[in-house]
Amino acid sequence: MSHISAAVLLGLPVPQSLLSSVWVTRPHSNGERTPTLRAFRAPVPDDERTVVQGVPVTSLARTVVDLARTVPFEWGVAAADATLRQGVQRVALEQALDRARRRPGMRRARRVVAFADGRAGSPGESLSRAHFLLQGVPAPVLQRVVRTASGIVVGLGDFGWEDERVIGEFDGALKYDGGLGRPEDVIMAEKRREQAFRDEGWWLVRWGWSELLRPAELAERVRRALDHGRRQTS
Repeated sequence: MSHISAAVLLGLPVPQSLLSSVWVTRPHSNGERTPTLRAFRAPVPDDERTVVQGVPVTSLARTVVDLARTVPFEWGVAAADATLRQGVQRVALEQALDRARRRPGMRRARRVVAFADGRAGSPGESLSRAHFLLQGVPAPVLQRVVRTASGIVVGLGDFGWEDERVIGEFDGALKYDGGLGRPEDVIMAEKRREQAFRDEGWWLVRWGWSELLRPAELAERVRRALDHGRRQTS
């Protein structure tokens, strides 16, 4: 198993639209593409193989590079971010890039690895920051800590735009499904946290999965928040 199929077994985020096929790499047969199979011909050295739940799969670093070569940029970033977040060193991804240097899609793969950042806390955050790059939104600081003037921590924002004093938050639905307590308590805690940011002079902009499906609209929402922040700080 390789590419999307390996990523699923390794716990990496993948686009649902590509789950209808099994993805494999075969060292000694031709490539093949059918409605249910994507087969690639490429060597798979022993140190780029592992086993998950009894299934042979490409290693984590190899899988990330294979994904980065073949899926949309933002999903390559999501997989690479998740891998760094798990503690894999960037040098491992760079070595996998070097081994794959003659395969198609390497320019995009190198861009993905260069952009990857393990500080992104979730696939939604990874997809968001990739869309920001592609849509020309100024790059934010990741995991921005907001403090009072006396140094007390108010909260941690997913994204921070320093000059505009804007905090960006990706809201996944899981925080409201009861796993973090009663939904009404979670919502009230979020409201108090948002007010605490505002009390320290930060404007908050939020989005969720539905906005990620419309990257241009998401980018415009963030730009409006940044414009508001500039007016407030001027």
